[in-house]
Amino acid sequence: MGTRDNESDRSVDGDTFQQWVRHTAKSREMTEQELLNQLVSAFWALDEMSDIGLNSSSDSGPAESDNDSRQGSARDRSDRDQATFETGTAERAEQPAPDPADLEAPEQLDLDDLDPRDDLTPAEVELTRRVASLRRQIADLSLDVEQQRSRQEEFTDRLSDDVTRLHSKLQSLDSRVDQENDVVSDRIDAIETDLEEVSKAQAESETWINEEFDQIEKLFEQLLDTVRSADDRVEKLSTTVSDVEQEREALDTLRNQAIRKGINVGQCENCGMTVDLSMLSAPSCPSCEKQFWDVEDATGWNPFSKPTLRTDGRPSRPPNLE
Repeated sequence: MGTRDNESDRSVDGDTFQQWVRHTAKSREMTEQELLNQLVSAFWALDEMSDIGLNSSSDSGPAESDNDSRQGSARDRSDRDQATFETGTAERAEQPAPDPADLEAPEQLDLDDLDPRDDLTPAEVELTRRVASLRRQIADLSLDVEQQRSRQEEFTDRLSDDVTRLHSKLQSLDSRVDQENDVVSDRIDAIETDLEEVSKAQAESETWINEEFDQIEKLFEQLLDTVRSADDRVEKLSTTVSDVEQEREALDTLRNQAIRKGINVGQCENCGMTVDLSMLSAPSCPSCEKQFWDVEDATGWNPFSKPTLRTDGRPSRPPNLE
């Protein structure tokens, strides 16, 4: 009973042990600090009980004072270990020391399991039972650690397979992307070439259109100039025709007046030139170019007087109808 099991001496990886502590604390509904405190308390108790068991088997009748001294030294070592553990875990939240009532009740051992030759006291028997219970707990914890390690290895293997598969897919995608990039690059080059040709054709078309537009604009300007000139000529002709019509109407009016009065020849009122009315092409004097407005009969008292062609624009006196 004074030796430890080989399973409790196995070295446990730090990460695996941390995962096991987290999983066990969650399954037992306690904090990680409380679980660690229980483990440390179990280790202290196991160490002390192992020492007590060894001393009891070698010495059949230990003195009461020797037991007290051993228990005192055990308490001193326990205090030192507790101080060291609390110093190493200062970053964790302070938790109260585990209550002995929180520990699982040790399983009762049959008295037949004890050697009668040991001649143990009731206290030593109780300690022996607690040692056996703690060993079983440590064995269970070691089994849990192994299970956690096995699950972690399986998870690591699956993760490694997934990573390998993803890496293969990534390489395949990279290869496909490279091929697609080459195809896209070729298509882009072809499109750029077509765009350059289209740009050249567009530039040539714009140049031709600009030249044709300039020529059309020149022709249009010439046409407008021709139209303006024709309009001016038409306007001049219209004015001339209107003037000719007015002169003809005035000449006809003057001749009609002379015919009604029986006058063929008259004297210009302005310059005194004798004018033959039948030879006039316009109702104006050929000499002074004054327009004739009316024909006035010769005065009755002067037999040598001639009819007068008035140029002052005033109406002549009414003719003598007698």
